[in-house]
Amino acid sequence: MRKHTILIILVLFFSNRLVTQNLKYIDSLKNQLSIRQNNDSIKLVILTKLHESLMFSKPEEARQYALQELELYEQSGLEFAYGLGNLHLGDYYYNKTKNDSAKHYYTLAKNSFLKNGKAKGLIFVNYTIAEIFKTEGNYVEALNIFNESIAAIDKHIHDPYYISQFKGGSYLAI
Repeated sequence: MRKHTILIILVLFFSNRLVTQNLKYIDSLKNQLSIRQNNDSIKLVILTKLHESLMFSKPEEARQYALQELELYEQSGLEFAYGLGNLHLGDYYYNKTKNDSAKHYYTLAKNSFLKNGKAKGLIFVNYTIAEIFKTEGNYVEALNIFNESIAAIDKHIHDPYYISQFKGGSYLAI
């Protein structure tokens, strides 16, 4: 019994430390965003990291960062902000199981990533679009998209780490 109590205390202690560290990270990002004057790729990275850090715990707040990515695109013309903003809005709707809305935003993101040659963005968005088709029972379309991603990985990704991660995820999903 004593071993279980100690184990529970250790788990709670380390869980609390991880949450505290994550909150400090998020607060740091929010601080950087508040002082950032330029509408540039650095601001986009901050918005992206905030969205990704909050998309499950605080989805409405994360959605606001996705909308800010789209505002950044409108203000600066930074094309990648358009793709990421739509990708993140797609994530928001996907996590709420609003698949039609998710597919709409993912399609906008996919077109942007294709237009601008952003292979990693394309692979991420394809993966989730394929997952949606898979959950809807449209296995042929899902397989076509997974295969499209594998072809994009073969063509555009050269880092062995990313090749194994992206291909592994695709083959596992298939």
